[in-house]
Amino acid sequence: LVFVAVGVGGIIGVWRAKSIAQKAVSERHRKGVGNPIFLRLFGLVFILIGGGLIYVLVIRPTVKEIAAWRWTQVPCEIISSSVAAHSGSKSSTYSVEIRYRYVFSGHPYTGTRYNFDTGNSSSRGWRAEAVEKFPPRLQTLCYVNPADPFDAVLSVKPSPDRWFGLIPGIFLIVGLLIFFKAPSMANRRAMPTGLPIETLPPLKRHTATGEVELQPASSPTTGFIVMLVFALVWNGIVWAMLLNMDKGSIAPRIFLGLFALIGAAIGVGVIYAFLALFNPRPILTASAGAIPLGGTLDVRWRFTGNVRRLAHLTITLEAREEATYRRGTTTTTDKNVFAILPLLDTTDLAQIASGSATITVPRKLIHTFTAPNNKILWTLRLAGDIPKWPDVSAEFPITVLPREAATLFHEETPTP
Repeated sequence: LVFVAVGVGGIIGVWRAKSIAQKAVSERHRKGVGNPIFLRLFGLVFILIGGGLIYVLVIRPTVKEIAAWRWTQVPCEIISSSVAAHSGSKSSTYSVEIRYRYVFSGHPYTGTRYNFDTGNSSSRGWRAEAVEKFPPRLQTLCYVNPADPFDAVLSVKPSPDRWFGLIPGIFLIVGLLIFFKAPSMANRRAMPTGLPIETLPPLKRHTATGEVELQPASSPTTGFIVMLVFALVWNGIVWAMLLNMDKGSIAPRIFLGLFALIGAAIGVGVIYAFLALFNPRPILTASAGAIPLGGTLDVRWRFTGNVRRLAHLTITLEAREEATYRRGTTTTTDKNVFAILPLLDTTDLAQIASGSATITVPRKLIHTFTAPNNKILWTLRLAGDIPKWPDVSAEFPITVLPREAATLFHEETPTP
């Protein structure tokens, strides 16, 4: 049903996009996408599906394995063991069918659990190896729960299929994004006709100086977490498939080896993003959060952390165009930087640590512009060079207004 809802939503979105494209750009309005309550309920469905599957497939078996390490080990004898095949319409899945008997507190019991993983899968290799290790009449040890002697298990190690339980994490991430972004997605209001611009969220204003603190476009912590989750899911799936392949499958192993190399590169990126978390963090304040074309902006900067590690710092005001279009079945976004205005370029540690500068936006350039498929974005880009370490890089969006909208904007924005 979730996939059906996503498909219906995609069809409606494509249909609406076609109807919007027939209007002139100056007549298009930015509207919310719905009630935030319904959006959060929609995101909650994804969270419940992803979180529930991860709990069943990964968390619960892992918790039981940790608890089973403290259970009582008793002698047991294998009665029978085999790999059971379950035929489907196009393929078969397999499971470990095993029976063993043991005595606990003077009473005989029979167990049928090999490990704590649930369900069947197409991976037959590790199951066949498990059956070979526990042939009939083998005398071995099993783990018995002292609180419930009927609760016993032969192996307290995770199976190679455990990594597949991370795949539902994609649903969990999508659901969390929808749930927490619901208010901003629903509260986008229509802009005045003829002024297709999008102002930034409310900025933190310093009451003493009247300056506003600019917010970075992205957080290093968020980027690290997203890359880490992606690396875990990617490498988990690839290595689970590699470990479960038959030893004679040379060609598939070589093919999957290419994906393993990509996973290694992603892992290097995760390490790079992790090291970047310890960089000094820039803080930028400006005389205003929005300026008209031809206006002047005062910018101040400073850092938190060990700023002495920075050897070179540049700050520029950049304008770029983003155009989104479809190429076949793929949606592509092209980006083109058409204006770079230097604000600072220094290797002086005193100027790197803190300072201020003034810049004027040329009157002949285009203002901030937002349409369904086209954008003009203005950002203050900061780049700090740290030798033999990940560099500091941050973008701080600002709004550049049309010359005709400057008076209107200042009338609507209260001054402290």
